[in-house]
Amino acid sequence: MGNLTRPLQAEIVAERRQSERKQLRLATSVGSSADANRALIHDLSGSGLRLETDAELSVGDIIQVGLPLIGPVDAKVIWRELSFLGCDFVEPISQAAVNAALLKSSKDLGEVADNADVDEVPIGVRPTLDMITEWKIEFDREKGAKGHRVVGFRQTTDGMLIAMVSKSG
Repeated sequence: MGNLTRPLQAEIVAERRQSERKQLRLATSVGSSADANRALIHDLSGSGLRLETDAELSVGDIIQVGLPLIGPVDAKVIWRELSFLGCDFVEPISQAAVNAALLKSSKDLGEVADNADVDEVPIGVRPTLDMITEWKIEFDREKGAKGHRVVGFRQTTDGMLIAMVSKSG
């Protein structure tokens, strides 16, 4: 499949589970630094992930999975079914890293514009990952329960991070 050269694109899929697993669609790369292949992460937690790839991988292989902000993370393939792989991280990742993947994910704003208004919500000037994570938890609790969702982010020239929020109508 070659090296991943496209920017990350993802779509969060809302689902309630008892575990901390979050479903998403996140383009990434898997393999080694010398032989990276494209992959699509379908769900992610602090302890592992499920992904889809055409890479020639087997149960027991240790692979590197590219994640937003934290970069390559080692994971062990624990099951394979066709092009789907279940992997456990060699070292668990933080909740902040999971949230970073969710925050990195967004939909094309053109798809949202047809059936939703998009508002801009300032988060802060050059916020840390912890600040963004706290903002997202609060947003999910207050606005997410009312049908609002984050569809993207932008940053102004002075470093202000702005969330683009929609409410489907």
